Amino acid sequence: MSDQLTFQRFALITAAVYDAPVGSVEPTISRSKAEAALTAPFPGPGEIVLYPDPVERAAICFAAIIRLRPLPHDNKRVAHECLGEMLVNHQWLLPSEDDPEAAEKMDEWGARQMSEYKFLAWVRAYVGRCAWQRYERRGRGYGLGGTWGSPRP
Repeated sequence: MSDQLTFQRFALITAAVYDAPVGSVEPTISRSKAEAALTAPFPGPGEIVLYPDPVERAAICFAAIIRLRPLPHDNKRVAHECLGEMLVNHQWLLPSEDDPEAAEKMDEWGARQMSEYKFLAWVRAYVGRCAWQRYERRGRGYGLGGTWGSPRP
């Protein structure tokens, strides 16, 4: 299953973020910029896979949406939703885009105050931290007595 987002899916995500009908949102999207961002981590049909890691593919798309700015406003919010959408099939979940650290890092990236390498490393750490927080909320050990290494009941 490919985690590449289509332009139509991007328009639906944008409409959800804007809380507006897709028909009114779609004309405001720069289709060429959106498609460039959505295809950034994917070389093309039948070609080699450049980025086998789904987190890296999602991070590249996330970064491209923020930098290319295909929308008149809320590019970061839409980029965050697209990041989550690309990772949900791989069981990765993200917190709200209202996370202060996420907002700060997205601002730094958008203002070109952070290198691509550092931004991608931050996204990987961010996604990993979100997974750890989800694990912590579920309880340690997944039913193995509460902690790793403790005897089973």
